[in-house]
Amino acid sequence: DTISGTTYTVGADGTIKVTWSSSAFESGFDYYKASGAEAVLLSSQKAMADIENADAPQYFKDGAEISEEEYFALDSSYDALGSQPLNWVCVTE
Repeated sequence: DTISGTTYTVGADGTIKVTWSSSAFESGFDYYKASGAEAVLLSSQKAMADIENADAPQYFKDGAEISEEEYFALDSSYDALGSQPLNWVCVTE
């Protein structure tokens, strides 16, 4: 589903990927794993650019600055697992 610049994907291993964008200058990926009734954050990645220097974005993983190559390699490592087909069930009383 896409809601206000946010997309949710469930990986084949059950990892939940949240792709988000808060503006043209900030976007990222958050990865969660279901643990009982809670979602535990595994990793958070963010790309940011300054309006005055939009051609030089900065990349972060869990708050620490990383290279552009590391940023996309981390995302690719999660995507390599493939997505899981979802079977929706409607429960009515």
